[in-house]
Amino acid sequence: MSHRCCKARRVGGTVLALAVTSPALVAPAVVLGPPGAASAAAAVGPLRAIRCSAVAGQPAVAAPSYAQTAGASGQTSGWWCQLPHPTQMPEGFVATTRVVNPFPHTYASYTTLYGPPGSTTTTAGPSINVAPYVDSAVVPGSTLKYGSPPKGKRITLGRGVHAVVSSSRGTVSVYWRFPSSGVPKYLRGVASVTVTGSHLPVSTVVAVARSVRPD
Repeated sequence: MSHRCCKARRVGGTVLALAVTSPALVAPAVVLGPPGAASAAAAVGPLRAIRCSAVAGQPAVAAPSYAQTAGASGQTSGWWCQLPHPTQMPEGFVATTRVVNPFPHTYASYTTLYGPPGSTTTTAGPSINVAPYVDSAVVPGSTLKYGSPPKGKRITLGRGVHAVVSSSRGTVSVYWRFPSSGVPKYLRGVASVTVTGSHLPVSTVVAVARSVRPD
């Protein structure tokens, strides 16, 4: 596949404003700045390459049993970087916060917040969060749960990979179903990915979404 989330074989909208409208799709978006924060998009330059690495205080999670059986690492907290994650970010953005949001039926979203060093979920200013929505059961069901189709502008991230872009009050979200082919077998429980940017141009948030892939 040509989409960058799926190239490396070892590898390799829901309308999101400040919250997700359907919990069946993805976890609630991390609130990016307090109410009343300026909605103007910040000017940013070209994206730079970024590596997935540990974040201080992140939840210690390991790949579920089905994923380890299919080749995922069993190392504690290694699952964060084997799940789809961004490989490019605006200059100065780093991973600052990680959180696991559980949902019914064994699903959870693994959300990582990116922004300037020291930024948090209550910090005003440009930020991006990336949230794979995953069936974390010991043995996932044969059919993934996606919820109602999201609403927004439909775009193509790569061949056969289509996303929905929506925006509201300075927040831009890109949602897509994670492909079931051309990716490692240990990712068969990944249902979707949502990239949400606050106070950033639509083009920047879409570019980050295009860079998402697993390690």
